Amino acid sequence: MRVKYLFSSSEGDVLLDEKTLDRAFLLNPFEAHPFLTLRDYFQSIERFIVDNPLFPDPIDQILIRSEKHGTLYHVASVEIIGLGARRKFAVSIAFSEPRKELLLREYETMRYLNQRFPYGYLPKVHMASEVPCSCPKGNETAVMSVSEWLEGYHEWHLGEDEEGKQAVLIWDMEKGNRTASAEEGRSIFGEASRILTLYYDPKTFRQIYPWHHAAGDFVVNLSEGIVQVKLTAARNYLPLVSFPTKADSHRVTALVAFLLNMLMQMRLDRIGGVSEPVWAQEEFVGPCLEGFFRALQTLKAEGRGDWGQEYDLNAFLKSLSKEELHSLYAPLMESYREEKPEDFKVIEKNLEEHIATLWKILQGNS
Repeated sequence: MRVKYLFSSSEGDVLLDEKTLDRAFLLNPFEAHPFLTLRDYFQSIERFIVDNPLFPDPIDQILIRSEKHGTLYHVASVEIIGLGARRKFAVSIAFSEPRKELLLREYETMRYLNQRFPYGYLPKVHMASEVPCSCPKGNETAVMSVSEWLEGYHEWHLGEDEEGKQAVLIWDMEKGNRTASAEEGRSIFGEASRILTLYYDPKTFRQIYPWHHAAGDFVVNLSEGIVQVKLTAARNYLPLVSFPTKADSHRVTALVAFLLNMLMQMRLDRIGGVSEPVWAQEEFVGPCLEGFFRALQTLKAEGRGDWGQEYDLNAFLKSLSKEELHSLYAPLMESYREEKPEDFKVIEKNLEEHIATLWKILQGNS
């Protein structure tokens, strides 16, 4: 069995030589692990895969690629070839205790959502456990989670096109990075909003949260001439609002809070996924609203769109003044201030524009 260790890049795979493998393993771009090397990191993934067969013997070759070092996890792809067949998996790896707990919870959340919902917008998950990453210089443990590799899907982020205008940049590691057309960019945002709304539970107010474009949580496939979007992760599934008593009107209040929060979060990204925050232009707000309402139609068709009464949500939203939208955003702003201090500065700066844009679009909805 041959095993190759690689770095993935938009210019093609980079095969790692002995000298490179002896380098320190980086926990993040600015912090080296106290003793683990790149070789230790790759060998730990190899042992985990070999010890937990995901592919029938005999295996001819295993290709392990370092795909991404995110703010929470390291992501590798594992390609297994044998018997004329090929399978590819995603392996997420967490080292610190808080991140280990997050990754294990994410695994359980994704498994639950895949069992409950038939949509298939989340990767299938296979296994997750804490594993040893031993080397001559010391012992370490990491949590590794194995899931389906979303073949043909690519991370994307907001950036600038050749003319300096804001655009969606697609990180295509297979055919090279490219800029999405304006129409494709709007469709990506609309599909992302539709997917999040499909997983919203109108009765318990549970939703997939937290998520962030900067983390590469949504990926896109444009290969068939249509925009196909999937969600790479679901870190938790929980309600963001609670009420002291049960009442039908609470379902509408919770749904509106979900919508307003989602629209705000949709406009947040980071340059290159890790640098300073960037704010999506107003052209993306309309598609997000359209995606939300399309998902509500699906919920209604599935019998999950009962708000406790005959309620015209569109008419209610249209009736809101800018001042009322502002007051509805007030509690959300407090949570942003506490939970997302860097993002909050951008949100606060753009709040008035966001409310004006949202109000204008709602007035145009029939």
